[in-house]
Amino acid sequence: MEPRISLVTLGVADLDRSIAFYEALGWNRSMKHAEGVAFFQMGGLILSLYPDLSKDAGRPARQEPGAFSLSHNVRREEDVDALVEQMLAAGATITASTRQMPWGGRVAYLADPDGFLWEIAWNPDFPIAADGTISMPGQPIVIRNRFAILGLSEEEEMARLQYGINLTLDGCCDHRAGVPDPEMHQFWSDVVGNASVLYGRVTYKMMEDAWRPIAESGVVPEGMADWVLPFARSMHAARKFVASRTLTSVDWNAQLLGPDLKSEIERLKRDENGTISLGGVDLAGQIAAYGLIDDFVFVINPRIAGHGPTLFADLPSYLDLKLTGQRTFGSGAIALTYEARR
Repeated sequence: MEPRISLVTLGVADLDRSIAFYEALGWNRSMKHAEGVAFFQMGGLILSLYPDLSKDAGRPARQEPGAFSLSHNVRREEDVDALVEQMLAAGATITASTRQMPWGGRVAYLADPDGFLWEIAWNPDFPIAADGTISMPGQPIVIRNRFAILGLSEEEEMARLQYGINLTLDGCCDHRAGVPDPEMHQFWSDVVGNASVLYGRVTYKMMEDAWRPIAESGVVPEGMADWVLPFARSMHAARKFVASRTLTSVDWNAQLLGPDLKSEIERLKRDENGTISLGGVDLAGQIAAYGLIDDFVFVINPRIAGHGPTLFADLPSYLDLKLTGQRTFGSGAIALTYEARR
């Protein structure tokens, strides 16, 4: 496979400052700087830096809090902290604390001097060689959408729809049948904290009733443990989309989808960034039948329920999946992440 080169045009406020920033990070000058423009390259990405570039002329749109513009994958876990320190010294600022991710990696979030958001990521499933090449299609630099980009397909720019749910060993998906603990709650808190969420009416109302009062008051009801707070806060802050034929309005940072579910999900995947986390049972079955779910996260609890409900009862055909990650919890639960084979 020939190396893929992607070009990203960044509008910067101060060209000299931006040149100093990328030089401090060790980026290579890919070609001679012309007057009023600078070019840097890392792996398969070329950045062209222009001062005072308007949005209409190609300046990337600023993304909402929690999203990011550039994802830089590093070779070793310890390289995350090293690159963060290097970027801070070059003028970047931290926008969110470094996190251990559900897929086993480690991620830090920063903003460069021009306000562009960065994700510094280490993923144990994506080994990167010393020359910067990566052992899977792509390059160490992954470009997210809302950029003036050459070289990325429409599919690569779309948001990924990820379905996640707790199950018992015999496949029961009743939320009351799980075995919650602090580690599992933090796992799902990280999932929700790094995505927008998509629910049907029943799941949306259940989540709102359970977690909104806790997040807004900071008070955990009697009988619940304090370790539920991070999940409540992540859920409270998440941008939400609700599919419903009966609701006429929603709040809680939520938006109702239109009546044509398939078209609405396709639109969301085109318009959104990063990951959309899908929850619930019935809605997931409908969307799975359309072939629109990209990733599946099943957390298998060490319990046999002896009853249902189960998932995807009316699926019209098989869904074939590829295992992309797994994690074992101290409780004996296992998180399995799959990608849809297409």
